[in-house]
Amino acid sequence: MTAPHPATSTLLTAARDWYDAGYAVIPSHEDGGKRPFGQWKQYQTTRPTWEELEGWLNTGNYTGIGVITGAVSGGAQMVEIEGPIDPAITRLNAVMDHAKTFGSTDLVLQAARGCVEQSAGGGLHMFMRTPGVTLGNTKLAMQGQGAKRHVVSETRGEGGFVIVAPTPARNGHQPDAAYLFLQGSTPAGTPTITVEQRDELHLLITLALNEDDNNEREALQRQAATHTPQHPQTTPHATDTTFGNYRAQTTWADILTPAGWTFSHHASDGRDHWTRPGKNVHEGTSATTLEDGPMYVFSSSTAFPQETGISKEYAYTILNHGGDMTAASRQLREQGYAPETDIYDTLKEFIPLPNTTETAETEYVEETPYDRAVRNRYSELRINEDAKTLLTASKLGQAPPLTALNLTDFLNQPDSPTNYRIQDLWPSEGRVLLAAAAKSGKTTMIASNLIPAIVDGTPFLGNKTTQPLTPGKTIAYLNMEVGENTLRKWMRDAGIKNTQAVHIANLRGKASALQLGTEQGRKRLTTWLQHINAELVILDPLAPVLASLGLDENSNSDVAVFFAWWSETLTAAGIKDDLIVHHTGHAGQRSRGASRLLDEPDAIWTLTKDTDDDETSDFAAIEAPTRYLAAYGRDVEMPTETLDYNPETRTLVLTGEGKKAGAGKANKRIISHMSDGKLLTKNQIAQQITGDRNKNLEAVGALIDGGMLIDSGKKTFNNFPLWALAI
Repeated sequence: MTAPHPATSTLLTAARDWYDAGYAVIPSHEDGGKRPFGQWKQYQTTRPTWEELEGWLNTGNYTGIGVITGAVSGGAQMVEIEGPIDPAITRLNAVMDHAKTFGSTDLVLQAARGCVEQSAGGGLHMFMRTPGVTLGNTKLAMQGQGAKRHVVSETRGEGGFVIVAPTPARNGHQPDAAYLFLQGSTPAGTPTITVEQRDELHLLITLALNEDDNNEREALQRQAATHTPQHPQTTPHATDTTFGNYRAQTTWADILTPAGWTFSHHASDGRDHWTRPGKNVHEGTSATTLEDGPMYVFSSSTAFPQETGISKEYAYTILNHGGDMTAASRQLREQGYAPETDIYDTLKEFIPLPNTTETAETEYVEETPYDRAVRNRYSELRINEDAKTLLTASKLGQAPPLTALNLTDFLNQPDSPTNYRIQDLWPSEGRVLLAAAAKSGKTTMIASNLIPAIVDGTPFLGNKTTQPLTPGKTIAYLNMEVGENTLRKWMRDAGIKNTQAVHIANLRGKASALQLGTEQGRKRLTTWLQHINAELVILDPLAPVLASLGLDENSNSDVAVFFAWWSETLTAAGIKDDLIVHHTGHAGQRSRGASRLLDEPDAIWTLTKDTDDDETSDFAAIEAPTRYLAAYGRDVEMPTETLDYNPETRTLVLTGEGKKAGAGKANKRIISHMSDGKLLTKNQIAQQITGDRNKNLEAVGALIDGGMLIDSGKKTFNNFPLWALAI
C-alpha cells in the first residue's frame, strides 16, 4: 500500500474552486486509473459537503480529484476532444471551420474559453452547463478504419466522472504530466448554454470530426434493398440526442422528396440515386444516399456542399432552416425528437384539446408520445395549483376574524403560567436542540436518561420534574447513528418500564428513507407518526438526514429548508414537542453549522465533556470523562453544571456544581500519586502527574482549598511548603 501523502495546498485550493463553482467533487482512485475512489455511486445524486471532501483529501491517501457530471453538478457536461495536444488543437480548429459555415463561432468560442483543461494525455476537456436533465455519456465522432477505428470526441453527462486539474498523470500518461487548466480557464467560468446550443455543438463536432468506416460502408452497400426507398419496417430505437433521434427515425425520402428532389434508381452497390429539383431524372444523377449513411452531392446547383458526406440532420438543417442548427434543433424537439432523458428548458404553451370535434381527435392522434406526456403533466400541475387555490380560499373563510388590543388592555391581561415538558429545561410545545461534543454521551443522554424519564414519569437527571406522556401516546425515536445491538443493550440497562410507549426507527445508513424533500415522503412520515400515536419525536442526529437530502449544514438557506419540511411534517401529525441532536463545533461551545440552527429551537442544551485530560491519543481514555450540561432559550437558563455518571445503569445526575468542581480526573491522579505519603511542593505535584501542568496546578489548589491536601509543616531548602495527603 502506498504511504499517505498529505494533500498539497494546490490540490485543496483547486478542489475548493471546483466545489464553489457548484461541482460534485470527489477524490480520484489511487490505482492509477481514471476512475473515482471507493463507494462513490451515492455522490451521483447527492453532492458531498466541503467538510467531507476536505476530510478525504487531508487523510493523505489521495493525490487527485475528479468531478461527477450531470444534475448533481448543476447540469454540467464535459465534451472531450482526444489528444495528444497537437491533434486535439487541429480537431478543434476543424470544428471552428464548420462553425464559421453555420455562423456558430461564438458558441464554439464560448465552450473553448470558459472552463477548459488539458488532460495529462493532451486531450481537451470543455465543461459547460445546460438547463434541464443532462444527457448521458455520448460518443460524438469516430475516426480510423476497421480495427483501428476509435473515438475522437465524446461527452461525459449524467452520472459521468472526469479527472480534473491539478491531478497528476494516470496510467498511460507521461510520468511528469498532469491535468492543467488552459490559460484564463477556471471552474467559475463554466458557461451555460441552451439545449439547442448543446445539440448544435454536438452536431458541429460530429460533422467536423466523424469519418466513415469503409468496412461499414461496404457492408451497407451489399445489403439488399427494395427498388424504392421505404419507411423502416420496425420502429427505430431512440438515441440519446435530438439530431440522433431524427436520423434514426427518418428516411432520405422523407427529407428530399418534400424539397423537390426526385428518386432515380437503386444501384447494385446499395446506393439510392437522386435528381435535384428542376432537372429531369433522364438527365443524370445529382446525388446518392445510403439509407443508414450519408448523402453525397455532385451538382453545384443545390444548397448542399459538394463531394462531402452529408448527414440527414445536416440536410434537414440546410433545407428547412438555412443552416441555422439552433432553429433546427428547436423545431425537431418540438416535433418530438428530444431524448426521453431530456426536458425542455422552457415549457411550450399547451392548450387542452377539445374532445368533441374530428379536428381535435386528429390532432391528438398525431401528437408524439413526448408531447402527450408533457401535456398530461402540465394538466396535473394546473390541477394541483387550482386545488391549492381552492383550499386556501376555503381556509380563509374558516379563519377567525382579525382583532387587535391596544397596549394598555394587552398589558393588563394576566400572564399564563410557563409550562414545561421538563422542568426549567424544555418548554411545553417547544423544540430542543441538543448540541453534543464528540464522545460526550449524547446517545446515553437520550436513550438511557431522557426517554426513561418521559415514558416512566421519573425525574430527569436526578432532579428535574418531567411531564409524562398523555395516556396512549408514544415517543418516536429516529436513531440515525448507533448500531441496533449497542442501542438495545443501553436501553435494556436503563430499566425502562413503559417500553410500549417507545417506538424506535433504526435508520443508521438509511437516512434517505425519510425522504423529507418530497411531498410523498413527508406524508409517509406523517402517516407513520399518526399510526404510532406519537406525541414527541427525537431525531438523533441531524447530520445524516441533511446529507441524504443534499442539504449543507453550513448553509442558512439549506437549514431553513430542512426545518420547513420537518415542521410541516410534525404539524400535520399533530406533534408539538421535538428534540434534535446535533454535534458541536467552535471548540464544543455551540452547535456546528449555520447560525440558523440556533434560531429554530425554543431551547438549546449543550453537552460537553472534561477537556482537562492529557488526551494525546485517538483511542478512548480508560476513565470516562466528566460531563457537563448547560441550557438556555425561551424561559430556560441553566449555567454549566457537572453531571455524575453511573456506568452500570448509564444514568446521569446533575450535581448542582459548576464546571470547576468537575476536574475529577486530575484530582484522582493527584490523590493516587500522594497516597504513599509523599511530601511535595505544588509545582512538583503538577509536574509528576500526567496532564497539562497549568490545569494540574488548578486541581492542586482546589484540593488544598477543599482540605484534601494539607501543609506538612516542612519546607524545601528554598522555603517552599511541602504538601501531604490528608489521612
